[in-house]
Amino acid sequence: MEGSPTTRPTVQQLHGVATAKEKEALFFSPAGYTPPAFAWASQHGIALFQYDRQGTPQAINTPALRLLETADARASQPADADHGSDA
Repeated sequence: MEGSPTTRPTVQQLHGVATAKEKEALFFSPAGYTPPAFAWASQHGIALFQYDRQGTPQAINTPALRLLETADARASQPADADHGSDA
């Protein structure tokens, strides 16, 4: 948790760790991101979120918006939709 905008090297470090662990990188920042960090993350598909004044995370780039859209679509499916039918 930093009081200044997150920089590109910090976002790149997260990406490196996520890649090594074969995971998706998501970044949450209370102070936002520098323009180079925003551009690099967006280009590499890293979802960026920023906390609003109430502490609620807000999607601030296209990968983050897509992630939320996917989560919303999954949440709106019936519980058994993923399992198929055994009939």
